[in-house]
Amino acid sequence: MKYTTESQESEEEIFVEKIPMKERIIIRHDAAWKSVFDVIILLLVGYSCITSLYYVAFISPVNFFHVLFDWIVETAFYTDLFLNFITEYVDPSSRKPVREIKEIAINYMTGWFIIDILSVFPFNSFMETGPGTKLFRLFRVPRLLKLLDVNRFSSILKTIRGDELTDT
Repeated sequence: MKYTTESQESEEEIFVEKIPMKERIIIRHDAAWKSVFDVIILLLVGYSCITSLYYVAFISPVNFFHVLFDWIVETAFYTDLFLNFITEYVDPSSRKPVREIKEIAINYMTGWFIIDILSVFPFNSFMETGPGTKLFRLFRVPRLLKLLDVNRFSSILKTIRGDELTDT
């Protein structure tokens, strides 16, 4: 059992209040939970690319559980899209983490954002359903490039293992 005095509690409250809100929402680039989430996203990217090719070539799923799982995968991709706007990154030139929301957004928008937004954009909601609309699922295939991004995968594994991020 931990005993705290009234002054200790007020010091903790003051400390929490001094941290600006935007600093509280920025996710550290080496957060273990984010690395696990990134691994899950990479696995879902592989699943999504394979099933997208299958759906274009053959038929979309009609089984409730399959449709539900595809919806969960889509939700995970939307979540990843949002989290990328609030996850710090390491500046390649200074090797220091960048925690400014504007700089993080610019970095993401000039990198993976176009591929990510095209792969999750609901084209079928804005167009009539037909044989041609199935081809829009192929916009998910470029996400396979994330699987080939060796540096990203390496840093995720190092974070999960607890290693420091060093170049080898």
